[in-house]
Amino acid sequence: MSASANAGPARGACPLPFDTFAGFAAGALLALSWPGAVASAPWLGWPLAALSLAWFALARAPLDGPRAFTRAVALGGLGAALLAALWNLALDFAWTPWTWVVSPLISGREVLKIWLAAHGQSIYPPPGTYPFLTTLYTPLFFVLGAGLTRLLGDPALSGMLLTALPYAGAFAVVTLWGRRETGSWAVPLAFAVLAFASVQMALAGVILRPDWLAWMLAYAGAMRFTARDAGDRPWAAALLLGAAMLTKQQTLPVFLALVTLCIWDRSLWRRCLFTACAAGALLGVAALAMQWGTGGAFLIHTLKYPASLAADPGITNWESAVPRLVRFGINHAAPLAAWAACLLAGLARRRFHALDWLLLVQVPFILRLMMTWGAADNYFWGFLPLLYLRLGVAAAAIGREGLARGAAAALLAALCLPASRGFDDPAARATPARPDLSALAREIARPDGPPWLINAEAAPLLLPREFTPRLAAFDAIETQFFERVGYWRFAGSPLHRDIVGRRFGGIILGDTFRDEQVHSVINLHYALESVPDPLYAVYRPLPGAVVEYPVPTDRPVAAEGLTLQVASIDGLDVNQSFGGFFSMTKNEKAASGHVTFSLRKPPGPAVVHVGFHPKVASFGPENLLEVDVGDPVRTLRRLGDFPGTPQDNDKDLHALPASVSFETDGEEALVRFTVRGNARLWFAPTMPLIFRVVPR
Repeated sequence: MSASANAGPARGACPLPFDTFAGFAAGALLALSWPGAVASAPWLGWPLAALSLAWFALARAPLDGPRAFTRAVALGGLGAALLAALWNLALDFAWTPWTWVVSPLISGREVLKIWLAAHGQSIYPPPGTYPFLTTLYTPLFFVLGAGLTRLLGDPALSGMLLTALPYAGAFAVVTLWGRRETGSWAVPLAFAVLAFASVQMALAGVILRPDWLAWMLAYAGAMRFTARDAGDRPWAAALLLGAAMLTKQQTLPVFLALVTLCIWDRSLWRRCLFTACAAGALLGVAALAMQWGTGGAFLIHTLKYPASLAADPGITNWESAVPRLVRFGINHAAPLAAWAACLLAGLARRRFHALDWLLLVQVPFILRLMMTWGAADNYFWGFLPLLYLRLGVAAAAIGREGLARGAAAALLAALCLPASRGFDDPAARATPARPDLSALAREIARPDGPPWLINAEAAPLLLPREFTPRLAAFDAIETQFFERVGYWRFAGSPLHRDIVGRRFGGIILGDTFRDEQVHSVINLHYALESVPDPLYAVYRPLPGAVVEYPVPTDRPVAAEGLTLQVASIDGLDVNQSFGGFFSMTKNEKAASGHVTFSLRKPPGPAVVHVGFHPKVASFGPENLLEVDVGDPVRTLRRLGDFPGTPQDNDKDLHALPASVSFETDGEEALVRFTVRGNARLWFAPTMPLIFRVVPR
């Protein structure tokens, strides 16, 4: 017998044949250096699909020489793409500054609401009362966040945990669901990774929102409902689905899809009826309790307001939806096409998978949601994991039916690969430093200090540990839409009166979405004092006494020791436009129009500041607004000309403020506006003509 017949590999030999090792390396190199991957294009799956086809086709052939090399290339390519996706996903999480909110625009409002709920305050205030917030979502996320805040003392960290942990939980539920459907761990795990590393999902777990808690509960409820041993009374499924809808209404399509599954499988009608009644009862009782506890405001925020937005064609329209849907379709063309093939195959066999129905029922809701002005990628978050789960189940099913179909399964898997950006370098990423707002936070927390106003998006880093009624908040995003659909008006509201009355010792605005009318009123009565961080601006009250001219009137207007009255008007027409906006326009028969205001003040020297909003529709020397000032004794003198700019027509009226200042010693001052050509002098309750007198 030869001495080498039973000998193992020589000491120091490579455990893999060279051609297999080289194949792994070549495949990985291809996956990570493919030009489409570098450009983050969604076409990386195509070359890997061809290699996967070869891999499956050669699976039962002798794996030596070229066959082993080809199969190793495919395996190395697919493996490297998945590992890169996982690596970059891990870096995204590691890069997240968990000690403060990543996106004030998206996350700041939710942190403020968690803080309010943790201190027993309502997050569904009646319209027109402090805090000026709108809460679109149902309350479970905020209730749990309040509980965590009581334990951890940090509402931002609590909100982050309630986002990241359910994100991981949703990944686990999808994987377990796929394991139950396929009998395999590898296939559902691979497809879950593909789903959660896709373009719309890679950073979804670090954006503080209620979405992932809602979707985790919805997935768990659907998984339990579709289990073979669920029976006719799936209490767990009903409770989970009810809790999901109490976290975010967007999970409603999952509930509707499940309770209508009996359309396709008549044996499920008892299960569907029970789940509909049980989850519906839970939701109804909770809604009635919240409606009673909030004085009738809960359903305004969570039902009537979203319905009013959907009914307004200026807010909800196809012009908003089409670009977003096209972008989504391009990024996920291959998975969507593969799902369409699954649907056609199911229809041909007259067999409809439950996941197909769950996806189909979501489609009209997503289309409607994407039509809204503020729609974003989060509306796809609940759809994508179910889509990839369905494709994983399909790949496992066809992969069990022979070599040819196994090749088709490999092709399906490769088509679902997200665009890879290779392996990111951790050293190239820097965690943003937390802004140092400690001095400002201490000033806000002073028990004997003046009240402060802050927009909700900027609030998280400045919230004191203990609740203080001296910190007033307003939502800079939703409040103007709340006004647009008729649930409140900023003009004349307590918020408007308090800003005009300079009740606040300071106002803090985050550099996020801006409500122009609120910002305009703030700029009329407060001055920008400092910018402690690029995301935050601090305003302090302007000195002096103020009187305003907000609406047309011939009667004297008195305020803070000042009296203002129209002394004369000639050649001007006063028109009302856009609801509550007024303009003074030159009469067609006049060469120019004039309006003179008389301002009476206490005796003594003072500086008078006059603020107004001019707009010139056509740029040219014959179109302008002139301002002259003086007193009843002296001749008026020219103080300024305002010809406008070609860009003015593209600006909101609130974004066109102008001002002049002059000194006077007497008790009466005159200010004359001359309107020439197509110039206009605009004013309204939220952008009045304003006269501020500061004693010298």
